[in-house]
Amino acid sequence: MELLSKLEPRLANRYREAFEELKNKTVWDRFKQVDGAFYSHKGDHWTTLTQSGSILTSQNIPMKESVLEAIRKGSSLGPTQAKEELIAKSRSGSVPQINR
Repeated sequence: MELLSKLEPRLANRYREAFEELKNKTVWDRFKQVDGAFYSHKGDHWTTLTQSGSILTSQNIPMKESVLEAIRKGSSLGPTQAKEELIAKSRSGSVPQINR
């Protein structure tokens, strides 16, 4: 807990309760009380509510356009571009000839 307090103080504050105040409860009860609000529950499944984009943004990591969005816009990364690159490389002799 000491190391976590130095590296991630906010996270340490959240988990301190689970390790100190709730230590007599089961692991499951501690999970529900400390982190349960960050998950959706359907049947036997628990899924995080935190989206990857939110995590990246919180750490000042710029988000890039998704692969599907790039393909839909036709800007890059699609099968058409891949085929064109393979044809260009086959003409230059850097890959074996392919059927068009």
